[in-house]
Amino acid sequence: MTAREETATRTTARTAARTAAPAARAEPYLIGIRHHSPALAVAVPRLLAAADAEVVCVELPADFQPWLPYLADPRTVAPVALSGAYEDGRLRLYPLADFSPELAAIRWARDRGAEVICCDLPLAAPQWSSLPPGAAGGTAGVDVEELWDRTVEALAPGSPPEAVRRAALDFGRALRREEAARAGVAPGDLAREAHMRRVLAAREGRRVAAVVGALHAPALAEGGAPGEGEETGSDTAPEPGAGPPVVTSLVPYAFALLDPRSGYPAGIRAPRWRQAVLDADGDPDRIRDAAARFLTELCREIRSSGDTAGTGEAVEALRLACDLGTLCGLPAPGRGEFLEAVTSVLGRGRSPDRELGAVLVGSARGHLAPGTPRSGLGPWVEAELAALRLPRPTDPGARDLRLTPLRSALDARREILLQRLRECGVGYAEPVEVAAAGEGSAVTGQEGVGVPVVPLHGVAHRGGEELACGSSGRGCRCLRVHACHDRDHPRTAGPAHLAYR
Repeated sequence: MTAREETATRTTARTAARTAAPAARAEPYLIGIRHHSPALAVAVPRLLAAADAEVVCVELPADFQPWLPYLADPRTVAPVALSGAYEDGRLRLYPLADFSPELAAIRWARDRGAEVICCDLPLAAPQWSSLPPGAAGGTAGVDVEELWDRTVEALAPGSPPEAVRRAALDFGRALRREEAARAGVAPGDLAREAHMRRVLAAREGRRVAAVVGALHAPALAEGGAPGEGEETGSDTAPEPGAGPPVVTSLVPYAFALLDPRSGYPAGIRAPRWRQAVLDADGDPDRIRDAAARFLTELCREIRSSGDTAGTGEAVEALRLACDLGTLCGLPAPGRGEFLEAVTSVLGRGRSPDRELGAVLVGSARGHLAPGTPRSGLGPWVEAELAALRLPRPTDPGARDLRLTPLRSALDARREILLQRLRECGVGYAEPVEVAAAGEGSAVTGQEGVGVPVVPLHGVAHRGGEELACGSSGRGCRCLRVHACHDRDHPRTAGPAHLAYR
């Protein structure tokens, strides 16, 4: 053996030993994850069962502990989101879908009777201020999400759960090493990890499993990860200090809101694809079947846009996606191979983004189990809708209304509520142009966040004394409601007079 070969062998052995350290540790049993990872969501229940965990620690702020029974309720339909609202308007949102490993762990614990602990820092801790919501998704120009997809997700189908776990831990250690070398691990992350270690130490002597971000797993392994900028000795860091009070809630969510284009900083691409991978339960053949279904839907969307796409194109796109997966050594085509095939065959070199959004994002919405406590504006708004006899969440379909706020006190109150919702950014209704003679504008339903979506066709323009409404959405365009800015009229004071907290 040459000196170079011997050096290379020693380096490889040393690296393997270090990457295996978190995986080899018996207590606690570490499972490194990435949020919204279907590969880990499939593996986590099997891993926890193999570890026979008595306590499951999940990387969620301690404030959410009271919400776990409602989150684990079988009647709760994902996606849902845990939220923490600060007095100054800041909001931390933790969306959870069926393909979220944390939710998979919570559900497993419910079925097995294991204890679940939210082991992250309380949201009131000042250390969170150094960590913006939805922390960065890249390191030194690297798309971390894409790297995870290539090194963990795409290789997971057909692999044993332990192999997926070790791949995730290896990914986390590599990512942490890169982050430490570039700018050092963020102080907020170090404080969070110190808190997690304290929580784990308090359960010593029991079979504990920790489902945490892959980036944090090396810091929770015995001895941490010395030499990688983790500032050993952080276990002696002070307890989290008092901060501003935080109001928490559990709210319904939607696939469309998981998409990065919705403004969610840590958004994910193609939630329907991830759901299909989860439903396939790690079976490569079922993933290929899901790809075929998506291609069929995509062809339908392309045809509805006026372009041509039929069975032949769908078959060829599926063949290309599977061939690309084979060339990459994958057990089934991954999302990257699927998109490459779609761009090459169906898009003819151009990605059909609008059609892909309709197919791979979808319109799935979650809902809460009956009896789940509710907070925020939602209950108040629903009570107001009932009092004003406006469409409520239980009313299906759209509705046309004619309002005369200058003649009717009820209609004036309705208009004020509509303008309040609009100024608060709640997408309950929007003004649209109406073609009828003598009429101004109408309000038509639109999906939004904050209260359950209720399709509504109402009115909000004051061309004269009467407020008119349109009977259809044809030829609609969004416009501002000028009446709400008429501050000289006591009934229709502008949004500045309708402030909310």
